[in-house]
Amino acid sequence: MMESRRSGLILFESRCTKKSFEFNDFSLLAIDLIGFGDSSKPQNFSYTMENQAEICKLVLDEIKANKVHIVSHSMGGAIEYY
Repeated sequence: MMESRRSGLILFESRCTKKSFEFNDFSLLAIDLIGFGDSSKPQNFSYTMENQAEICKLVLDEIKANKVHIVSHSMGGAIEYY
């Protein structure tokens, strides 16, 4: 679980690196969607945008994120609307 006294969380779900950005009052969370980057690639997973969005929501719920700015790219841009 992530704990922070900072004012918000920025969720990146693309191939950005932390070194690309400087934030004084934010925590940074970069995730790989299932099947992308270094994440697992299960054959029985339904790679829909809805399922990917649900996983992102579960992650945010787990860390108890209540104020989130989402920066997304490509397919992530569509996923953020779910």
